[in-house]
Amino acid sequence: MQDGKQDLPEKDDPDLIALASRVCGIFFVEPGGADLLLDFVTRTREVKRPFNEISAAFQSNIEGLVSTISLPYLLANAATMNVHHQRIGAAERIRATANTLEHEGVEDPVALESKRDSIAREITKRRINELINSRQGKSIVVRDICTFLERSVKDGPLSDSANELILQGLVLCWGAFEVLSRDTFVALLNLYPRLTEVLLKDPAAKRRIELAKLPIEILAEHGFDVSGKMGTLLAEQQDLSDLYSIKAVYEALFSQDTNVQHALAAEDLRILSQRRNAVVHRRGRIDALYKKNVHCEQVVGEKLRVSPDELKQHIKTAAIGASALLVAVDEFVKSSPI
Repeated sequence: MQDGKQDLPEKDDPDLIALASRVCGIFFVEPGGADLLLDFVTRTREVKRPFNEISAAFQSNIEGLVSTISLPYLLANAATMNVHHQRIGAAERIRATANTLEHEGVEDPVALESKRDSIAREITKRRINELINSRQGKSIVVRDICTFLERSVKDGPLSDSANELILQGLVLCWGAFEVLSRDTFVALLNLYPRLTEVLLKDPAAKRRIELAKLPIEILAEHGFDVSGKMGTLLAEQQDLSDLYSIKAVYEALFSQDTNVQHALAAEDLRILSQRRNAVVHRRGRIDALYKKNVHCEQVVGEKLRVSPDELKQHIKTAAIGASALLVAVDEFVKSSPI
């Protein structure tokens, strides 16, 4: 500080910025899934049972997804901090050893060793905190983590798996949304079987459900009493595993809810479903069908490549769709007593 004024902050290192940008273009760098779900949690906080349990399952699935695909970053972070901790800790242990503490009257060797360890740990902890909280220290840590990750790609261990992790993240993301859509549908129709009439009056939904084709064996399994099992019964015929079925059903049930309509019509949600299909059914290889359905600069035969930022947007889009469905269902339940 000079004349009571704070010194101007140092300029960002352009090389470090470039390094961080390269790493973020390859790896999913997130400490956890909670930050990506803040809006979802806020919107669904008041949702009642059984839909709050479905909401909690979706949240857990997304957080598990983020933890899985963030593993390279988490490992690099842990390795980097461990190196700094060992480096600083060893230095402080040497200093503590050099100080015999004779002036404190410690004569017992065991007590002396314990005292040295205590002093070294205390100073190490303070210096680590100073490192991660100072501007220069943060830059050092960021550079070390990014260098670790970039070298892992160049040297081979993560060169193939980095993109594979992102692709598996796509599958997990769609799976979380699909499960929520199906479980919400089942719970709603089990509570309100009369909503089946709404589905049968809608041409698109009726084609997806096809109640007339229910085998007598399935009715027998339910004791010919489906009053509280209509959702379960319908889901056995249509598992809502594709976006078109999900849209047909929920757009029929909530034809006046613009939030549901817009969320399910999101282009990013459609692309997520197409990418998921490419990974699950074609091992992530781009074919003519994918090129037809999704604008893509990659050529047929190439392995699908998705950036971490694109996956992050898919997660946010899925969360918006999930919250729209849960809120719509919850509002219907509140206004329509059983």
